[in-house]
Amino acid sequence: MQKVAKQFEAVFLRQMMGSMRQADLAEGVFDSSATGQFRDMADAKTAESMAETGGFGIAELLMRQYDKAHDDKTRGGNATDGSKVVTTPAVDSGT
Repeated sequence: MQKVAKQFEAVFLRQMMGSMRQADLAEGVFDSSATGQFRDMADAKTAESMAETGGFGIAELLMRQYDKAHDDKTRGGNATDGSKVVTTPAVDSGT
């Protein structure tokens, strides 16, 4: 699960970097399709490295959320704050 969380963080960061690159503030002298392709590969590798080191913490937050949800299920509770929900059977008043 940790590996998947880090992969998700890498994809998220790659998308974010791609969006930032689309905000061309000026045309570069060396802009070409080859340069763009190389930049995309470099962004992908940078995003993977950032996710692996946990710089943004997205994978860690996903793991915390997963662990909390998993703990709630194993304890039989369904409360969102992690506490166990206790149900009592209905009492027949005899009337």
